[in-house]
Amino acid sequence: MMSSIYETGVQATAGQQAGSTLAEPGPSTGNAALLAWPADSPHLRRRARRLSLELGLPVLENSLGEGRAVVLVTHQGLALGASAECRWHGLQAAYLPDLTALQVGSPARGGIDQPLVKALASQKRRRERLTVCDAMAGFGEDAWLMAGLGHRVVCIERSPAVFAVLRDAWSRAELLQPGIALRVRPILAEAAEVLVSINQRRSALGTACLHGPEPLLPRPDVVYLDPMFPLPRKKRRAERKAMQVLRRHVLAEAGEGQEEAILSLALRTANDRVVVKRPLRAAPLASGDIQPTHRVPGKSVRYDIYLSKHS
Repeated sequence: MMSSIYETGVQATAGQQAGSTLAEPGPSTGNAALLAWPADSPHLRRRARRLSLELGLPVLENSLGEGRAVVLVTHQGLALGASAECRWHGLQAAYLPDLTALQVGSPARGGIDQPLVKALASQKRRRERLTVCDAMAGFGEDAWLMAGLGHRVVCIERSPAVFAVLRDAWSRAELLQPGIALRVRPILAEAAEVLVSINQRRSALGTACLHGPEPLLPRPDVVYLDPMFPLPRKKRRAERKAMQVLRRHVLAEAGEGQEEAILSLALRTANDRVVVKRPLRAAPLASGDIQPTHRVPGKSVRYDIYLSKHS
């Protein structure tokens, strides 16, 4: 059972009562909704309504909601897809993350030369257990890999729809790999607000949509950024389904210049470094004076390393 510290406390607005077709979401929820599949399952419809009250997302019942991202509520778990496609094809048209399917490697088992391991720490610290803030978590796959390396990871996601899918995937994976799950902490919040709060040494969860006690987040050793970016047309078909679904939703909500601002905040927050995941041949995330200290290349991506002002 998921601890309440991970649960959001967004309250439903007037008119968003269970059993009704809900109104359009406010600005904080973006262009997303919930859809039970199969639609004739009372259990799934009840779960969709509970999630609606928690996350402030509307439930699609009597309309297709063309062009919207949907959190598909299924017996297998929560998946993300496009409304029109999911309405007719269900889970086949959506992405259901499976964190336990990821190949998790540990430096202790000879994985010390992995690009991600090299990116997170200097050679002297690669066997240490670090605190990592994944400020653009998405479906939480990179956070799960970092936790598999033994690090403690706070993963922050700003989209309620993506967060719901991330948290569900984490909860399902917890049943099979509880040791890794204990090192992952999903949070629904704006990354910039959390980073500012850490810098100000006050509760980083005070406005992060959580109820109950407000534990302090420690200053992380590493802030990890994996910003979404537009793909050239010729590469879109080759992109895996997870990224197609996530890209379509995230780019629709992204603010202009947001990533550079978060990078600047991250450099003031991390004890040691900021790691930015980029396509192998893409330009650095920021322009001007903020440039990577060095880079760690992989097969299809690279990691740009920015040493922080505290290192």
